[in-house]
Amino acid sequence: MKNKIELEKPPLKRLIEDPYAQELYKFFKQNGKELRFVGGCIRDTLLGRQIHDVDFCTNATPEEMMSWDLPVGFQRIPTGLQHGTITFVISRISNFNDLIIHSGFEVTTLRKDKNCDGRHAEVEFTEDWKEDARRRDFTINALYLDFNGNLYDYFNGYEHLDKKKLFFIEDTERRIKEDYLRIMRYFRFLVQLEFTGLAEDFDIITHYSENLKQISMERKWQEFEKGLTSKHPTDFLTLLFTSGVLINYIPKLTLLSCKKEKKKYHPEGNAWEHTLLAVSNCIPLNLNRVDQMMAVLFHDIGKVMVAKKLADDMCYNNHDDLGILLIKELQEELKLPKSVLKLAKMVIYYHMRFWRLKEMKIGTAYDFVQGITGNFRDFSMVEDFVRCCLADKLGRKDITPEQQERIINEGNTLYNIIKALYDKCREISFLDMPNAELIKSEEREKVLKSYRLQQIQKE
Repeated sequence: MKNKIELEKPPLKRLIEDPYAQELYKFFKQNGKELRFVGGCIRDTLLGRQIHDVDFCTNATPEEMMSWDLPVGFQRIPTGLQHGTITFVISRISNFNDLIIHSGFEVTTLRKDKNCDGRHAEVEFTEDWKEDARRRDFTINALYLDFNGNLYDYFNGYEHLDKKKLFFIEDTERRIKEDYLRIMRYFRFLVQLEFTGLAEDFDIITHYSENLKQISMERKWQEFEKGLTSKHPTDFLTLLFTSGVLINYIPKLTLLSCKKEKKKYHPEGNAWEHTLLAVSNCIPLNLNRVDQMMAVLFHDIGKVMVAKKLADDMCYNNHDDLGILLIKELQEELKLPKSVLKLAKMVIYYHMRFWRLKEMKIGTAYDFVQGITGNFRDFSMVEDFVRCCLADKLGRKDITPEQQERIINEGNTLYNIIKALYDKCREISFLDMPNAELIKSEEREKVLKSYRLQQIQKE
């Protein structure tokens, strides 16, 4: 196969004709250097996917790029100078209300890796485009596009895109040993792009999965987040679990598979299988943000701490209470932003209580609604919370359409009860006072007497 592909009607035309990209190209051409698009922006354009970042490669050295005089409106940021990466930001004033428009591009010098340890690599700059392509992870990410519309493909990436196949470049084992994060990237791309891979690649990944412990939690989280929020989160989690990756990233989560559930609660077998079924409900329930997905993923995490054997089944009393303690540990271990697990903490603690709302005494119901609304101040997370509870409840094996409809209707009813009690309590002026959580008992009784839960249920 030719390294250079001349496309009659380039589908990549919109990349080439971008006015900011054109300005950057002219700037490099004036300085006697070549500039080509590279990687994900080409891949995603050919696949008809949304483009998030546009990156370039060049035969200019970092020193050369840093020495050039910049045109008006150009900024130069040495974002990764030791690895040859410089970010160019181009600013222009639009004709509409003098709005300043920015566009930033990462430009990286052609390079090859040496002395890789699985986490980092020393780089050596080169002028050989194929050598630069060889250091990349997958063939579909080693495509280059010049401003004349020529596509440069050194390892059959264009063909693999067409066939929806994911291949490591040249030698799978070598590519993985260069950077063990490529193990997670492999699974992420499989589910994100809906591609297929080789069985032998899976075997090699399984062999090296333990080496993921060498990779920083921050880097692993980036790949995990992208895979979890794909269209196929359950497939992603299953791949991580069966390959041994998950036990080397979130070992506590894999413990959910160790104990058998009570059949009357979860006939699917164990808490891990139930969790996978719950996660599979996220997309249909419009739960696609990472905090929503994580809430469903971790909703039963407390079960790993409280499993007790009863005959042939398991009992998980108080797993919601103990799950709160465990999720705090996980947040520290995984180095996750607090915003990622804010909803998860609510779902872990309240998801069992939610389905008992109708049977609660009015005081208990008051405390429940107070808890999920931040002392009657914030209703914004309630809908997400209810959807997560539905994902959990619907996470059963062989559930019938009739059962599904009944559960969804029950969830909507409980949501309306929560909203009604919330609105009624918001009418009481003292709830808007500072330190409302310290409401005196007699004032609390006024609220409870003013609006009975039984009345809500009748409406």
